[in-house]
Amino acid sequence: LAPAVLGLFVFVAGSGSVFLGVTIFGTLAIGLGLPYVFLGMASGTISRLPRAGEWMVWVKHLFGFALIGMSLYFLRPLVGDWILALGVPLLAAIAAVFLGLIDRTGSAVPAFVRVKRSVGVALAALAVWSFVSLRHQPPPAHGEIASLRAAYVTLCGSATAILIGVLAPLDQWMFKGSGHHHAQQLSPLAHIGRETLIALAVILPAALLVTSRSFRVPRIVIPSWAIPSSRNLTFGGAALALGAALVLAPSNLNPLGQATAANTVGNPCPAGAALKHFDVSAIDVDMPLNRFGDHDPLAHMYVLNQDLAAVRAQEQTQLVSVGLNDNDPIQPLVIRANMGDCVEIAFTNKLGSNQPVGMHIDGLAYKADSSGDAVGRNPDSNAAAGQTRTYMYYVPKDASLEGARYLHPGPANRALINHGLFGTLMVEPEGSVYLNARTRDPLTSGWEAIIVPGHNKAFREFATILHEIGDEQYRIPNRAGQLIPFVDPHTTAYRPAARAINYRSEPFYNRLQQSPQQESLGYSSYAFGDPATTIPRSYLGDPIKIRLLHAGGEVFHVYHLHGGGIRWRANPHADTTFDYADTGLNKAPVVHSPSDRLDAQAIGPGESYDLEIEGGSGGVQQGAGEFLWHCHIGEHYIGGMWSIWRSFDTLQPDLAPLPDRAAPPMPVDSRGLIGRSINGSAPLTAQNLDQWIRPQIPPQGVSSSNQDAQVLNWTIQQTPQGPLYLNEPEDTTPWPDN
Repeated sequence: LAPAVLGLFVFVAGSGSVFLGVTIFGTLAIGLGLPYVFLGMASGTISRLPRAGEWMVWVKHLFGFALIGMSLYFLRPLVGDWILALGVPLLAAIAAVFLGLIDRTGSAVPAFVRVKRSVGVALAALAVWSFVSLRHQPPPAHGEIASLRAAYVTLCGSATAILIGVLAPLDQWMFKGSGHHHAQQLSPLAHIGRETLIALAVILPAALLVTSRSFRVPRIVIPSWAIPSSRNLTFGGAALALGAALVLAPSNLNPLGQATAANTVGNPCPAGAALKHFDVSAIDVDMPLNRFGDHDPLAHMYVLNQDLAAVRAQEQTQLVSVGLNDNDPIQPLVIRANMGDCVEIAFTNKLGSNQPVGMHIDGLAYKADSSGDAVGRNPDSNAAAGQTRTYMYYVPKDASLEGARYLHPGPANRALINHGLFGTLMVEPEGSVYLNARTRDPLTSGWEAIIVPGHNKAFREFATILHEIGDEQYRIPNRAGQLIPFVDPHTTAYRPAARAINYRSEPFYNRLQQSPQQESLGYSSYAFGDPATTIPRSYLGDPIKIRLLHAGGEVFHVYHLHGGGIRWRANPHADTTFDYADTGLNKAPVVHSPSDRLDAQAIGPGESYDLEIEGGSGGVQQGAGEFLWHCHIGEHYIGGMWSIWRSFDTLQPDLAPLPDRAAPPMPVDSRGLIGRSINGSAPLTAQNLDQWIRPQIPPQGVSSSNQDAQVLNWTIQQTPQGPLYLNEPEDTTPWPDN
């Protein structure tokens, strides 16, 4: 409404009538509000009205041109009658080309296309009639000469643009399609309209610039005054040549030119880019969710072809590792590439539904034939059932791209995503090498890795992928084939086992089945064992990067990491005061940083964040132990979206140290403490060892029941090397999480 309201203000101010102002703006207010009154009085009939869709976008464009026309009318008292004489035919011509030819909304409905073309013809007729009527206009007044100068240039420039638009397709014919035009994508009329608008955008500024200091308006009545002088012809010709050169030049010289057919398909990578190749398939899989036997028989996943046999083997057993620490075959696809790499993916559609599907990676450079979807007028780049297609992506050298890039099928595949068809490509620093977190062997894929950049310190990377299992009406079966209830009877959480991390879910519903009274210990590994969800592991001071991604499509989540001194920058790549490699205990950290410090991150479907932990593993307080992390929405973490992060201060047998950091000390039992000084105390001996150990553990005793947490049945075994303190005997009762 802004153009029309501005015109009304000018019109009313020029009239000087208060009554006219009240009448006009009162009528405008009533006109805007009255439809809502009618809708409120007849709300039951709203459902019968035409539904909004693409046709409504076109109608919005139509009214936009109408409002611009109204603003020309109401601006007439300010600038003179010439604005209507020249503005109406020009506006009508532009509207006819845009609304009748260029605007593609509603093109799938033949009847609506006929309406659009009819409106375009009517507007073109209006433009011709308005232009012919110019001959009846009186000569311009002296005060209108300056404004008429701009109008003259506008009219000539528009005529030149239309001429170029008509002649431009000849370039396609003369040079056998070698130019910058791609006429196969457009009809001839739409092609002319497109070229006209491009030329108009270039010629008008150029013409106004060239003629601004040398233009004089002939003192003859319209249309005779439109005859330019020889001087004007010289500068007008220069403007025309400049515009034509910009519009008709090859696309590699013309920033406004359209992409060639060769530039819309093929390889987006620059010469010399390192190539990373992946053979990937989309498959159906009966997905195990935890060690209790919950599973999704309708699941799908992207998988490297080399892992297909291992996936089928795990599918048969339905067994999963604790904390996903065995890098199970059934997990979301996590592949990696460095900035500056060219990524080639040979993708095969092996879904049993026979529907076409592809694989799209957000945030990377690609050509239309590698989009992995079917969107708009772009070529369909999905793979048909059983078909293999090759997708090419380029990873730009842009630090802000580092982290998880969402990997998923194209639009209209929400059901596939809800059942697991997603993954991520991790963008790593230039020259990075990827190692297995356990062995430091080369790593092809997996949720956890050691990353060794080419020009910085190594860090541990944890792919943390939040998602849902099915839509909000889907019920998950357990091992016995029974459907898990929508509401957990122990905690009232909604849809237990449906809130997941990396294809795993650890709902309290399963853990409390045997001991319903222990809800307060639902997180406890002592009471219920470790969860099946990912358990990141690291050594104190290790640089840490958590790649957070929401790969689902149903609800929002809030990633929250406990620990007090554990935090990260909201935008680590834009904060010059932060360095992920600066780890360890820091008693004087930067107080005021350009990027906020967070310990919780809200995240929606398709979003990703790069969480680089300040101080590294153990946080700024360098605390060893277990740190709880979960979705901060209570219904979600109780429903299964939680886990723990273990930060060790001693060497573990199945966790390799970072290659550029010293290994932590070996762990010792109580006998290894003898002779050591703890926090400046006197050296420990076999005689005073008990005085140091006993205050740090629960009282000694035998529990009266599994609800009794007052005592711990620890013992002391005397050995030649000194007293050996032992924890209570292991509970050998069969339990899924043992």
